[in-house]
Amino acid sequence: FVKSMNFSRYDLIPQSVLMYLNYKNTLSENELAYLYANVIYNQAQHKKVYHEYCTTMQDFMESMIMKGKVSDDLTVIYDEFLDPDTVSPLYAAKLINIIFRRKLVCFNKGVRAVIVTHQELEEVQRVPIVNGEAYVEILSNTASIIFEDGEGNRYAGSIPYRLERIVDEKAYMRICCQYSPRDYRVLLHNYEALGDFTYKRAVEVNAARDIVNCEQISYDYKQQAYLNIIEYYHENLDADVLAKYLGKFDIEYLNHANARTIIAYLVDMNMFDKAFQAVKLYGFDEIDSEELFSLADYGVADSNGFLNEDLMAICVHLYKMGKVNERIL
Repeated sequence: FVKSMNFSRYDLIPQSVLMYLNYKNTLSENELAYLYANVIYNQAQHKKVYHEYCTTMQDFMESMIMKGKVSDDLTVIYDEFLDPDTVSPLYAAKLINIIFRRKLVCFNKGVRAVIVTHQELEEVQRVPIVNGEAYVEILSNTASIIFEDGEGNRYAGSIPYRLERIVDEKAYMRICCQYSPRDYRVLLHNYEALGDFTYKRAVEVNAARDIVNCEQISYDYKQQAYLNIIEYYHENLDADVLAKYLGKFDIEYLNHANARTIIAYLVDMNMFDKAFQAVKLYGFDEIDSEELFSLADYGVADSNGFLNEDLMAICVHLYKMGKVNERIL
């Protein structure tokens, strides 16, 4: 029925259409969204119609939020009725499914899909582009957008596009934190919102723990959170918990800037095997001589007469420094 009208996207709507809508509602969600968006767009000329259907349109909006739906027409409806001060508890927990959505516009006729990746997330989004448009979720500035053509070829940085917000997510984060506190997007937001860690506040380590325990978060990103947890418990002198997280951390995700610190922590906690693994990867030039001595002493005692090249190099280094015992000698 709506399609047969052939009026442009937001032309004035005849009263008869709305009467049909009210008494013989057989329209799809997309058709309803289109009609309601028209009513909103033309409310200045049809104030009576707008007020008559205001409650109906708000109920429809709530049902679309519950389903996590977004579209051009729904954006008009959300912009009209969605307000952080009047969000109902009935759909508040579902808001997280729409607030990070963006409309991507790309009129390159060769592309068929858009692929969005985040360094913080395991999952990759792949969304078909229809009529030059797609709705994608953008959680952070690390989002990488790649386009795919009909033959599966991918393009990064060479195809122009633009992103349009559905809502201002910052205005709704307080509500999402209250009603969806364990959602991975909320956990990620809370962690990122902390900024630089002070290693003195419990809220910091709690947020980092949430990250490492969240299955949607990428392995790489979890390793960075582990480092923050390790520093927190080192600063707060909790040896048992420090050892627990040192054991979980993947030393391959260290860099030369922080390898020295983590190796020192491993030696201090008598976690010599893992410390040796780190030394093998990052070297020992900047490691304190006392820590190297403890590492070498353990390594020689545990070698059963077999010395590998890495352990031998440490022993020779200590010998040249005059810092050896009989076992190392």
